[in-house]
Amino acid sequence: MNQLLRTQWHPYELSSFQLTTQSLSKHWTRLHIGNAEQYPSVEALESNLNEYPIIAASLGINSINEISGMLIQGWLHFHLGNFQEATQLAIASGLPGLNLASKSMAIYATHLETDETTKLELFQEAIRLAEHAIEVMPNHPDAHYNRAYAMGRYSQGISITKALAEGYGKEVRKSLEKTLELAPDHAEAHIAFGTYHAEIINQVGKLVASISYGASKDSGLKHFRNAIRVAPDFPIAYTQYADGLLMMYGPTKLKDAKQLYEKAAKSDIADAMERLDQQNAIDELNAIS
Repeated sequence: MNQLLRTQWHPYELSSFQLTTQSLSKHWTRLHIGNAEQYPSVEALESNLNEYPIIAASLGINSINEISGMLIQGWLHFHLGNFQEATQLAIASGLPGLNLASKSMAIYATHLETDETTKLELFQEAIRLAEHAIEVMPNHPDAHYNRAYAMGRYSQGISITKALAEGYGKEVRKSLEKTLELAPDHAEAHIAFGTYHAEIINQVGKLVASISYGASKDSGLKHFRNAIRVAPDFPIAYTQYADGLLMMYGPTKLKDAKQLYEKAAKSDIADAMERLDQQNAIDELNAIS
């Protein structure tokens, strides 16, 4: 962990957003349209302390006000694309920052880290942080989702076939099912679950996917559509849906996929993560053309 944070992460410049610590709360609902994170106000932290006494016992000399301030600043860095700063502040805030640390590290690794070995190490650390969050906050949907996301990206890094052989597929499914049990309208979990079905079908075929992993085209489509229903302004919902169609149906769905990429490319983005997802859609359109 320390070595990963000491190394200079690749910068991502995003000057088009004018978010501040003062305006973050105003835009929080839109910024978190895809997940279940609460704005880290003092009141929200106090509620978490009451639900999870282990967090209260871990605070040490830091006051709730100080931790709230660190997390607000950390989430601000995350939304502006300063993923290393976001992760550092999250770690410094202790147990209440585990979800931010895991998510920030995994998003950075997905989009910006270029060294494949470092990328995998970041995903492994993101998995560890998410699993720690699950131990501390077992009823927090995003703890389970962050585990699934980091595992899914790690699986892509080592190859889906190898990941399935090592049992990652079933672990991803377990975490996504728990996320949706706790938060049925968690858009990012629906997107990830749609991708789960699509990638397994693409790798092992429809029959084996159904028998061994419970994966099906109908279920994949249902999850993608649920994500768009919940978060119609979320670009990754369209990019992953498009990717999923091509994995499950091949070139016969190229026209539909192109329309979805175009929708993502024209989306009104809210932060750095969405800008990076939007760029993926633009790249896919260029590749198709």
